[in-house]
Amino acid sequence: MKLTLNLLNQAFLCLILGIAGCSEDDGNTNLAPEISNQIFTLARGSVEGSVVGTVVATDADQDPLTFSITGGNSDNAFAINATSGQITVNSSSAVDAETDNSFALTVEVNDGQRGVSAAITINLFEPVPVIEDQNFSVDENSDNGSVVGTVVASDPGQNALTFSITAGNTNDAFVIDASSGEITVNASAALNFEVNPSFSLTIEVDNGLQNASATVTIELNNIEPEPFATRQEIIDALNASYVQLESYIEFAYLFDAVYSNTIDAPTTDWDDVFFHSLNSENDQVLRLWSDAYAIWFVLNNVRNSAEQVLSAGQERDEIIAQALAIRAYLQWNLV
Repeated sequence: MKLTLNLLNQAFLCLILGIAGCSEDDGNTNLAPEISNQIFTLARGSVEGSVVGTVVATDADQDPLTFSITGGNSDNAFAINATSGQITVNSSSAVDAETDNSFALTVEVNDGQRGVSAAITINLFEPVPVIEDQNFSVDENSDNGSVVGTVVASDPGQNALTFSITAGNTNDAFVIDASSGEITVNASAALNFEVNPSFSLTIEVDNGLQNASATVTIELNNIEPEPFATRQEIIDALNASYVQLESYIEFAYLFDAVYSNTIDAPTTDWDDVFFHSLNSENDQVLRLWSDAYAIWFVLNNVRNSAEQVLSAGQERDEIIAQALAIRAYLQWNLV
């Protein structure tokens, strides 16, 4: 009997101590952080410092977490912020290699007592530049070098972009800075509102891996010329029109001779004229029209200014008659 009571007392004591021990353990047990496998995407060739994404992890004890990359980081391609878990590009060349399409990183998160790991996959994609259709305006006959505007484009991988004009640049009216995308006037004479009130340029942007294009429309602002203020200005403008007319007639004869196959095309730029495969965007056709209208508009100013500045008489009539005669010839030639 006494032995039985001793055994019962010992069992009860063990039970009490066990319960106390369990309670003490429950209060001090540290739960491990939780982290799941995650997937991010990154543009191939992204520059160093580019953000890939932030690894998500939690801790039930709300302990501060520390992140580290423990595997799969070939050529130290990536770095991770130990406190925030943000992954960034550490080596641009490592994420530019055509042989690697993805990286499988092992990321460990530690709460100071226990650490757990997860697989972080980073898939690479070919970055295509982003560019949208844009609109600008500029005064007709603006001086060469005048700024029209800057084309806006971006790259997912933050790569340097190269800009170029690939179509629509009639008579080389504009030029674009390859690095900045700034468009400036290249040929002032080509900016004639009456001949070509707008330009639709095709702008290509290239990041060294891929390219993209958009249409940049440039509208010309119609600017009325200032009337000539003196007799001498009127006469000088009329005489200059004769010089321009001589050059125009030489070009028109050349155009007719090539078109009629009287002579061969002087350069490949004239092939469409020689083979009769012309359209309204042909450079030679555009020159035939734009040069004629350039003279025409000066003559209109000569006529209007003569009527306002010169006294009625033979000189005024002769100046007006010459302006009208040259203009009529140009119109007949274009028709």
